[in-house]
Formats: sequence, structure tokens, C-alpha cells
Amino acid sequence: MLLERVGREDDCRCAQCKKRKNLTDSIPKTGQRRATFHGKHRNSVLERDNFICQICGLPTDPDANPSADQYPTLDHIIRVTDGGDDDLDNLRTAHKWCNAAASSSIFGDSWVRERALARFGQQNG
Repeated sequence: MLLERVGREDDCRCAQCKKRKNLTDSIPKTGQRRATFHGKHRNSVLERDNFICQICGLPTDPDANPSADQYPTLDHIIRVTDGGDDDLDNLRTAHKWCNAAASSSIFGDSWVRERALARFGQQNG
């Protein structure tokens, strides 16, 4: 049994039709991320903040594996989704764990700080 296509002919979203209609740039691919430019500021921000997490106040570990919780990352103070940008003034140093917890938390930095102190406080002496 053949399935008939319902709708207008120009509603097709196949690769050939998108290319023909020049829609390839207007439709983001699944999982596509925005271009970021804060990588060029990474060393400046980490040095400015003395490799101290600006969320919990504990030192990050610059020698840590990038997958480790204490790896230093850059955090946007004002989220990009809320209109923040990649300028130096909107970036701060954060543990990978603190950055992820803060971005997914509705409770804010103080909630993350308490948990980070419990998580990392013993390790940092």
C-alpha cells in the first residue's frame, strides 16, 4: 500500500526540497549548537578569577581531566538565552560541576554553593 502525501507539494522538508527552496540555513540540524566565542577569553577569565570558582568560592583544578567535576569552565553570568553575550564582563570561572548545577537549578548560586562546599570542601582542605 502506498501512502499518499497530504498537504501542499511545497510543504516537503526532504533534503532535496530544502535545497531547492534554499531552506538549509533556516532549519537547524538536530543537536546543532550556537557558535560560541568565549573560548578566546578562556585564559583571560581563568587568570582574572585566579582559577577560583565564582559560584562556590573554592579553587578549580586546572590540571583536572575535562570530564572531572573540578575542571575549570567558563560560566555566563547572564545566560545567553536571557540575552547575555560572550563578553569578558559576562563570563566567570566555575567548576564544571557548579556550572552544570547552576544552569539546571531554579534555586540559584547559593543553593549550588552549599552543595559544592559539601562536595569539594573536604578535598580542598
